[in-house]
Amino acid sequence: MFVSEESRAIAAALIFGLLGLLALAWVATKANDSQKPIALIFPTWFEREQSFAAIAQAEGTLIRYGATENVIVAQFNSLSLDDIKNITGAIGILDPLAAGSCNVLQ
Repeated sequence: MFVSEESRAIAAALIFGLLGLLALAWVATKANDSQKPIALIFPTWFEREQSFAAIAQAEGTLIRYGATENVIVAQFNSLSLDDIKNITGAIGILDPLAAGSCNVLQ
């Protein structure tokens, strides 16, 4: 079967693009230091006040809002990432610098 050079170039670009997106997604989910600000992803049914209360219960400091209503960037001084996730009820923790989607909303 004959494949043109253009088809090979398109396939290679798609493969490398997909690998790049997968690598970025993997890096974004690897928040590795609970002493730095982290982005907490709360369930969509959580009200913002519930999220604030959960962060306060875990003795965290609110830094800023994320890109959506259920993403909040906070900093914790004495807990591990697992403890933060369990106490706050967050469904995920991201490194806000790697994710790049936790911009301040006005």
